[in-house]
Amino acid sequence: MNEIIKNLKKYSPRSVLEFGFGSGYLSKLIRQVYPNIFFTGIDKNPHFIKDNITTLFDEYFCEDILSLNVKHKFDLIIFGNPRVPFWWIYNCYTIESYTKIIKKLVSLLEEKGSLFFIVKTYKNCTQKSEMLFKEYQDFLLIDASEKEYPPNLTEFINADIIDLTKTMLTESGIIDVDVISIKDTEKCIYPKEPCKSAKIKRTPKNLQKAADLDREINRFGLSYGYYNILTAKK
Repeated sequence: MNEIIKNLKKYSPRSVLEFGFGSGYLSKLIRQVYPNIFFTGIDKNPHFIKDNITTLFDEYFCEDILSLNVKHKFDLIIFGNPRVPFWWIYNCYTIESYTKIIKKLVSLLEEKGSLFFIVKTYKNCTQKSEMLFKEYQDFLLIDASEKEYPPNLTEFINADIIDLTKTMLTESGIIDVDVISIKDTEKCIYPKEPCKSAKIKRTPKNLQKAADLDREINRFGLSYGYYNILTAKK
């Protein structure tokens, strides 16, 4: 993630909050770039509260961001993922819930603090392997998922998350917003039959779709495609 590191180096924060640290992949990059910051992490999934991750932080919380109550604010808040959709990472399924999250993050910023949002996007994807990655994700995360999602999820995931975020930030009084689009050049490594080996609802329709997708993936491969970095200064 050289581009993420390069863009993080534009900031000189004393305090950083990572919202949704998950497996700690991005956390390690952040600590690498800023070895001397006061680093706070929050993730409401207890599955990720592990020593090899939490030792990266000066403090961490296992709770919903909307209920976070800290006395200090942050120079920089980092969230998102270059390869996984926002709604899936943060269990955020409606525009209303997303609005609440953005407002909460803005409220946690120091005066002149900044947001650093990494957004998976498919806007610039033209290669078959890039579009297959989206089809593969949609199949596993939505169509064949064992989780039941609210009916208005489709409205949210079809919205332009960048334009939506810029509008919300403007309404919060933040107008210094910048967006860059980045090609993910790292190799996409998956099992030989990623759909067949995944945990899905094992219906005849899903099994047939999994077989068809695996055949296409075997033929064209998978490429991550593009992601955006949205930055905003308070």
